[in-house]
Amino acid sequence: MAKEICKYRDLMKRIYIVLLIWLLLGGCELLFPTNATFRGEKYAVVVGINDYIHNEGNSIGDLEFCVADAKAMEAMLTDAGWNVELIKAESGESDNDKATKDDIERALQEAPTDLTTFLFYFSGHGYGGINQAYIVPSDADLSSYSKMISSMISATEFSDWLNNINATNKLVILDSCYSGGFANPGDCIDAAPGNIASDQISTNIEMLFRFGELLAQNSASATKYPSAAPLVISAAGWNEESWEYSSNDGGYGIFTRYFLQAAETSEDGSMNGDFDSDGILSCIEAYNYAEKALEKEWLATQLPHITGGLRDFALIDSR
Repeated sequence: MAKEICKYRDLMKRIYIVLLIWLLLGGCELLFPTNATFRGEKYAVVVGINDYIHNEGNSIGDLEFCVADAKAMEAMLTDAGWNVELIKAESGESDNDKATKDDIERALQEAPTDLTTFLFYFSGHGYGGINQAYIVPSDADLSSYSKMISSMISATEFSDWLNNINATNKLVILDSCYSGGFANPGDCIDAAPGNIASDQISTNIEMLFRFGELLAQNSASATKYPSAAPLVISAAGWNEESWEYSSNDGGYGIFTRYFLQAAETSEDGSMNGDFDSDGILSCIEAYNYAEKALEKEWLATQLPHITGGLRDFALIDSR
């Protein structure tokens, strides 16, 4: 099995290299953005959910470190000159109706117009059905199948929201924390039709892979320029025990930690993930740094996934 995984990954690397060379020889301008692509107004909606409102009977378990990840993402982006709206649902809050589906939709609807770059970050639960994938807001209701589906955010629905945002570049980052998660599907049979038991319920593991692919496909089909589809980075595919780490200085989601670590500066003042040392940390550079760190530190056999338009743009421009 290990040999088969290695052969598969070697094959995918070869395919990636061939595709990259083909794009370079073809002069694809989207791989070489101008300064106008790097600069301009940048706006982000960052969502972290620890507390789920309808968690009676552990149908939806609360999470522990998603809000911490969202706050860390907000801090990194703010320091880099982004305007950020943070939406969070922390455990123990007296007002526990934050980060609902309406909150998330409103945040996207109220994004400024004529943006250069828009970013959406989500850390929380996810649900994967047979033909659809969902991110789970804080007010998701599992009391019946119809309520569950209508109260969650499908990839199709989210892509519609995203398509209405007027931005040259769009980036979606999906991460998850593992802490309890959903109950075993068998425990939900009384609250929903039996076919739910055969669906995948998780803390954004395989769901995020599927959500990212569906989102990219839906957005690409809505435009005559598929290369302008949003760049979607989904932290998916590892075993559950490698998702979260708790230490003396708190806890964090593994992927988000390394993604943010790419923006940290070394002794010479350069960013860890700035591989070409041009003073710009691009989305793909941050992704590559996180991927390599996960493979090295956690011996991950399945790594985060990136899909969407054939463009790269800056997270941080320190020039």
